[in-house]
Amino acid sequence: MRALFLGWSVVMMAFPAQSGAEVVFADANGRTIAPVVGEPFVFGFRMAYIDNAGLIWALDPITATVSARAADARWYTEPNCTGPAYVSGYYPRQVFTIVNTPGAWVCRDEVAAQVLRAVSFDDGQGCQSTNTVTWLIPESGLRAVDCTPPDLSACPPLHIERRDPK
Repeated sequence: MRALFLGWSVVMMAFPAQSGAEVVFADANGRTIAPVVGEPFVFGFRMAYIDNAGLIWALDPITATVSARAADARWYTEPNCTGPAYVSGYYPRQVFTIVNTPGAWVCRDEVAAQVLRAVSFDDGQGCQSTNTVTWLIPESGLRAVDCTPPDLSACPPLHIERRDPK
């Protein structure tokens, strides 16, 4: 990971952005797909794509597709998966799914994750005991979103390049 960061830093120093230049995702045909926002390797090999509604999807540059983050477990601060349910501490507008729950979800903009001790969870294989301290968001702090990911109509794979103004 350090080598990846150092490599990216060297590229940015060797080829500094000109005024008005932007770093973009481009497809195999060179068509601009979307600007790169922030660190382009935030999800490892999966990067972030922000759609027109401001929702953040996982971007797979190999297939040139976007998707919701993988299904998350339901966490509970009470034994036997009772009491209010929680999910992992996602960023607001980051699209994800929840096990055994149809649709896609995002954390509401005004809801912050909090560090809680979970004593049980259900990851789709039934209730299990745990003793985990982690960032959680109450399910009541979520809102449902359309689970259909945006179609990029891109020719895979995607790559990152700098585009200077013309």
